[in-house]
Amino acid sequence: MTDNSKFVLKWEIDNAAATLATGKAESAVFNEGGFEWKAIVKRNDDHPMDQADFFLACNNQQGGRWRCEANIEHVIQNTIEDWSHEVHVEFNEEKRSHEFWRYFPWSSLADLTSEYNNNDKVVIEFRVNIISSEREPILDLAKLPSPNELGNVTLVIGEKKIQVSKEYLVIHSPFFAAMFYGKFSEKGKDEVEIKGVVYEDFLDLLHLIFVRTMEITDRTLLHILKLADQFQMKSVMDLALKHLSQTNGFDVTKKLFIADQYRLEPLRNQLLQSFTSVTDLMRVLQLTPECAHFSAETKTAIYDRILRSTSKLSKI
Repeated sequence: MTDNSKFVLKWEIDNAAATLATGKAESAVFNEGGFEWKAIVKRNDDHPMDQADFFLACNNQQGGRWRCEANIEHVIQNTIEDWSHEVHVEFNEEKRSHEFWRYFPWSSLADLTSEYNNNDKVVIEFRVNIISSEREPILDLAKLPSPNELGNVTLVIGEKKIQVSKEYLVIHSPFFAAMFYGKFSEKGKDEVEIKGVVYEDFLDLLHLIFVRTMEITDRTLLHILKLADQFQMKSVMDLALKHLSQTNGFDVTKKLFIADQYRLEPLRNQLLQSFTSVTDLMRVLQLTPECAHFSAETKTAIYDRILRSTSKLSKI
């Protein structure tokens, strides 16, 4: 989260009559809140009511995975009471711009350019309040540790390749230890195909075990847990468990479902004990469709929790 999370992007369109005559205008790039911002307005010729479409784009120049969640008020000045529209938006590496859908006529925008009204200038503001943000650096594959050149191996994931060190993977994973040094066909190969994983998700895993600069977030938690379980990486599982225990990004039933899925018994028992009464526990479980898919072990733990609470009440 950035310290300067509240700011105003003030876009002054000078020589507005000539600029808007082209049917489109773009602002310069604003650098605020740790991100790059650009505003765009264009005439929507396909709209039957002569609409002006406004866009605000957000970008993380450093690349990598990122997100920026913000409340944004879009204001056009010098209209009656300053026309405005407020929205809640989440930008990320896949969704870099937002269109403000509320109808505003292009002809009204053009009227603002008159010298009488505003000296051939249109002023548009985007008042931004960043609620939360994450920026994860790009993993420089060329800088992955390589204790000795003979230990290097190339992992093939789909159509992409990553060169890593066998030794570092083996330290963290019995799965890779068996693959590289056990009685498997991959032993001794320079290239090994890894099936059933997403390339970008696997890069997040490499961040954790090689570079040690990445922290698990609510966004990365589920695929990190899946990969750590798949490759038997206990140290990564412990990091994921710590984040899951502390985060407020998942409610208690979602946490309970994750704990059941990955056999996190201490967390499961802790979550069951967090309910102040059996009534609360039963009410929440009844409202959670995932509960029907709990394992036999978790269902037994829930039954024991209810039975013990009922037994205590009967003794009062």
